Amino acid sequence: MKWSYIILMLMLYGCVTIDRKREEKKLTESDSVEVLADAVLVRGEPAFLEIGELLRKKRSAMEVRSLIERKLRTKSLPESQYLNGIKFFRLLRGRVDLDMMKQMISSDSVTKRRMGWLLVSQSKSEKAKRFAENWLSLLIMEDRDDEALLPEMALAAKAHRLKSVYTIVRQGLLTTGNAAFARAMLALDPDKASMDFMDYLSLTDFEDLRQLNQQKVNPLTCALIFDHFRDHAVPVLHPEFGRIFEFAVSRNRVLANKAQRVLELVLLSNKERLASFLASLSVKAQLAWVEQVARSSDPQVKPFLFELRTVTAHNAVLDEIKAAVR
Repeated sequence: MKWSYIILMLMLYGCVTIDRKREEKKLTESDSVEVLADAVLVRGEPAFLEIGELLRKKRSAMEVRSLIERKLRTKSLPESQYLNGIKFFRLLRGRVDLDMMKQMISSDSVTKRRMGWLLVSQSKSEKAKRFAENWLSLLIMEDRDDEALLPEMALAAKAHRLKSVYTIVRQGLLTTGNAAFARAMLALDPDKASMDFMDYLSLTDFEDLRQLNQQKVNPLTCALIFDHFRDHAVPVLHPEFGRIFEFAVSRNRVLANKAQRVLELVLLSNKERLASFLASLSVKAQLAWVEQVARSSDPQVKPFLFELRTVTAHNAVLDEIKAAVR
């Protein structure tokens, strides 16, 4: 183990704070490994740098790691100390005991489950991969998959390429909207993810997208999805693909620009289908998009507007198209 790496990581995680409680005893090189292990659990991240330096001098990092691991198995350990132990444990890296992963992931505590999945994602062992795959399969069979819908689980699925659990990762995206699930889906099956991403985008609506802050979808996740569409086959056959037009007129300009660029990839080659999609939206959505592209220099726009003119049922939209192509 390279001490330079450990010290660097400890510096990132454990900056010593000036306002540390005065009653805390100053740690020294003469302190036992038991005292240092307890300090990790009780004092937490503010003391990590100091403790790491002492462990380097004493060459006793693995002893403290073993002590902390034993303490983490104690179910009566306060959750705050449990979290401190796991954070320090992860910094020291090394092999993670499989039984400890099982204990954490099966815990009633959401926090412990999240930390457990982080350990699984960090582990490189084949045993950890098989355990994660089997555990998730068991949860699905027992209809307890909601216990695993955590971003850290998605990290583990991505790290170990658990293609067999793609379904539960997809469920995590639709349920939570967290971008970690979308990234895992891209790693597991990027082609299948395209259609499933449209399922997620369709959870919102025109009124939500016209607000400054979207409530029904995660803007970061949506941006990631649109970036994916630019490099993969755009799912124009999805029945909700018309939602992209609503994203293109969102008050969130980042999402609007990304959505419009996706439309530009397929606008002319699929103009009949896309015109039908747009015509099926509300008159407000149609007007907003036509008004937005009226000043566009994109040569695809006019042919598409002519197509839209043949299928829209709203006179207000017809008038707007007439003004745009004049």
